[in-house]
Amino acid sequence: MKIAQTGLLIVVVLFPFFSYSSIANDFSFDETEFYSSFVVLDEIDEVIEQNPQLSYSDLKHTEGLSMEAIDSFDYINNFEPPLGIPSFAWGCVLGWVGILITYLVTDGDKEETKKALYGCLVAGGSYIVLVVAYYVFIILIFASTATL
Repeated sequence: MKIAQTGLLIVVVLFPFFSYSSIANDFSFDETEFYSSFVVLDEIDEVIEQNPQLSYSDLKHTEGLSMEAIDSFDYINNFEPPLGIPSFAWGCVLGWVGILITYLVTDGDKEETKKALYGCLVAGGSYIVLVVAYYVFIILIFASTATL
């Protein structure tokens, strides 16, 4: 039994070191790809400078603008959560501070702030349920030992 526990402890301690060893290429930087992505934005910039009153829907139908440029400009529909962390998690883990961070990072986006608020409420409700369950458990333990 002692050997099995020691073996399990070694696996649990060494697992993080071996499981992340294959992600070294995630931090490589390709400078040519980085600068080539700005060519697409330059196309959009030129069209907007020529027509300052151009709306997004008009920009989609503009002659001479590649579809790649329009697809890259459609970042409005591809919203990424604040700092890559879901707003619900900000509120759930950090409480009111997470709500404030979400509000400030998203420039007051009401939907994302509401998700952070729901996360905060879930965390608060879970805490209350756990505290009540703890006290009920303690009361039952004392009640059962007092009758013995």
